[in-house]
Amino acid sequence: MKKLSVLSGILLMTAAFPLSAFPMVAVTPPLVFTLDEYTGTDSQVILSVTGMGTQSVTVDVSLGGGTVADIRGVFFSWDGTLTGLSVSGPKVTSSQFNNKGGIYSLSGDVNMHGEANNYSFDGGVEMGKPGIGKGDDIRLTTFTLKANENITFTDFGARLQSAGLDRSGSSKLYVQVDTGSGGLGTEGGGGVPVPEPASVALIGIGAVVARAIQSLKKIAA
Repeated sequence: MKKLSVLSGILLMTAAFPLSAFPMVAVTPPLVFTLDEYTGTDSQVILSVTGMGTQSVTVDVSLGGGTVADIRGVFFSWDGTLTGLSVSGPKVTSSQFNNKGGIYSLSGDVNMHGEANNYSFDGGVEMGKPGIGKGDDIRLTTFTLKANENITFTDFGARLQSAGLDRSGSSKLYVQVDTGSGGLGTEGGGGVPVPEPASVALIGIGAVVARAIQSLKKIAA
């Protein structure tokens, strides 16, 4: 009977414990965008964008669909006007920003020319140096863009060099952001939120309660 009282007390204390003590922390999942080539070697680039709609956005850049290439640049446009722009990343070698658009090229070889220059951007980030013979063959990289205002992208472009199995090709890729679908790419989707520590704690309490109920049943039997 004493064991039953103790277990009952534990259950009552747990039930009375306010859930507000375990605040749910909002998690913003990354948005994933798939860029396909509009000119050049068949290729694909995957952008995983974390923090869009805030003043600090991180873009993870990788090759998709079995693509072999050197990532040389990522271009992008944004909604509205941004000030105080800065970019950082381990492979960033140059950048340009212009709220009025019209950015096609970061350097002679890192450009988005083609198809009557239909693709121009508000900004761009150059990655590494030209030529894979210099030990600069970027397959995966990241950069962070910061501004004084919230950043919401409207489209992306990418420039690949040394593309294909023979490493003799090049590609220019593009995707438009579908803002009507919560910022998802034309070919892309959102990530899955990861539970924060508070959520995990609640799950743990639930498991303790369940075990205590099973113990009560055994004692009562």
